[in-house]
Amino acid sequence: MEQQIINIIKNKQKSSGGNCGTYPVNIMNTLNIDYKSVRAFLNKLHKEGKILIREGAHGKLVFWK
Repeated sequence: MEQQIINIIKNKQKSSGGNCGTYPVNIMNTLNIDYKSVRAFLNKLHKEGKILIREGAHGKLVFWK
């Protein structure tokens, strides 16, 4: 599951030329898992310095560093 989340974030960034992030809700819907699981893993990646979190128009966006 962890690798799948990383792939979703990286693929979105790659397909947009590095301009767009991914909403956590998109990750939840793609993998059909609950928010708690996604949030725990995103917090881990953030603490490791692998992702950036920015405020988007409709919520938090996740970007791969």
